Amino acid sequence: MIQKLRIRFVILAMSTLLTVLLVLVGGINVANYTGIVSEADRILSSTNLGRMEKNTGGKTGIGFGDPLSQDRHNASRFFSVTLSSDGTVLEAQIPTFSLVDQEEAAALGAKVFALNADSGFQSIYRYSRKSVGDTISIRFLDCGRELGSFQRFLVTSLILSALGILILFGIVVYFSGKIVRPFAESYEKQKQFITDAGHEIKTPLTIIQADADVLEMELGENEWLADIQNNVRRLTDLTNDLVSLAWRRAEPRWSWWKSHCPMW
Repeated sequence: MIQKLRIRFVILAMSTLLTVLLVLVGGINVANYTGIVSEADRILSSTNLGRMEKNTGGKTGIGFGDPLSQDRHNASRFFSVTLSSDGTVLEAQIPTFSLVDQEEAAALGAKVFALNADSGFQSIYRYSRKSVGDTISIRFLDCGRELGSFQRFLVTSLILSALGILILFGIVVYFSGKIVRPFAESYEKQKQFITDAGHEIKTPLTIIQADADVLEMELGENEWLADIQNNVRRLTDLTNDLVSLAWRRAEPRWSWWKSHCPMW
């Protein structure tokens, strides 16, 4: 009983802590990922590659010294692919110092065309698909840095959560012994009381049985002595059963915990 009580306490405490931890870690990571997607979609909808190249005045790169520094930084990660309605790549607009070449941009555009989705991720690139007349324009944004940061944060949070769970498990197991200890002591006292009471009851019962036997030898058998002897034997059996039941319930498990857990 004590062992089951302690196990139930540990399971309940760990389940509660695990649920709270999963909600917190999961919520933070979901919010982080949602923020990355929202920001990528905002940049895709607001950045105009043709306008940004025009602002650079034909300089190498995309707009140095321009007040729109954030837009220039976004445009450096931004490229677009235009396809016909049958999936043929018509044009690929790529920044001057982009890490993507024409062939890679065309391949990405063909993959997104086959997916037939308005937005999503293709590798590390967030894309937005839009039909313009008989053509399909697909914009891409390099989100490798953001996704890398998200993955590192996710792995770190999972590792720290696992370590935290192990530490909390040790703490809960340790304190569960202290919490259950009063119940264990109460149960031990109850068992000892039953044992002592059983021995105290056996003493007068033994005397009564002996006196009844002596009277039977002197007076012979009669119904009153037989009734006394029957009830004495009944009380003796009940007392033995009570003591035996108390020890059988406690001994197999309680003695193990006492030998392995000195703090109990």
